[in-house]
Amino acid sequence: LPRGQAQGAIEFEAHGVHYFNREEIKFVSLAFFNDACQRNYATMKELFFNPPSFEEELRVRKTLACDAYNLSPIIVLDEIPSEKLSVALEAKTYEDTREKLMII
Repeated sequence: LPRGQAQGAIEFEAHGVHYFNREEIKFVSLAFFNDACQRNYATMKELFFNPPSFEEELRVRKTLACDAYNLSPIIVLDEIPSEKLSVALEAKTYEDTREKLMII
């Protein structure tokens, strides 16, 4: 999140993905996440302490965002709330550069 927090509500749902009306945040249920990453997490605690591999996360992101490297937050919850929400996230992204040296 550019500002670290957002307030709003889930505006609509399409194919199991719930879209927040601010900052391109997506919410999915734990059951949906299990289907997307072909896992069987019983609880959020289990997901937290045994997360999917980086490759699995990229596959899920590609499924949800049509781009594996989309940085929009995807929040997994036991149940999707219907009331107004306040989301606060702290995350860092690091730009990666690749240089190609040519010897002439």
